[in-house]
Amino acid sequence: MFSVRRVFSGVVQLSQVRSVSNLFEVFPSTFSKPQFVVNERKLRKEYRQLQQQQHPDLTKNEDDTQSSLLNKAYTTLKSPLTRAQYLLKLQGVDLSDETDSQKYSQPDVLFQVLDIHEALESVDKEEELGEFKRENDERIRQSVAQLEELFGSGDYEQAARETVKLKYWVNVDNAIKNWDGSVTVMH
Repeated sequence: MFSVRRVFSGVVQLSQVRSVSNLFEVFPSTFSKPQFVVNERKLRKEYRQLQQQQHPDLTKNEDDTQSSLLNKAYTTLKSPLTRAQYLLKLQGVDLSDETDSQKYSQPDVLFQVLDIHEALESVDKEEELGEFKRENDERIRQSVAQLEELFGSGDYEQAARETVKLKYWVNVDNAIKNWDGSVTVMH
């Protein structure tokens, strides 16, 4: 189906040749191999270059499959959570599967999320959310730093646990962003 090839100008192009074995191959300038650590600026730049090549005026007779692959790869790899989930899936751990997800859940984290949920329910004014946001941003930052170490050392078991934890923190972040006085934190 599709592969990634470099043309003489140094710009990467998607071409209809063969399947990519993983989404990291869609961005060869950004990723030499599947990895957790990413230069977000470089990824965004390469995505925009490839996106320009997929513009409808340039690809009149081609279907949307290349563009769809590009968008899926970018959406998956730009976020630390979805990038971690994808890396784990490449290792045979599918956290979208409820059984795998529960296997790596940690009761103490669940209790902490429940406590945050209760505290958010008691917030009356949007201004009071600032401290929740700062604390949760720090939890997300710590989880991402931990994942960098765990993926770097190949400890996928602990990376799965930390990814589940990061998912909880991202859900708390979404609840804070969507606060309307009746917040429900998703697990």
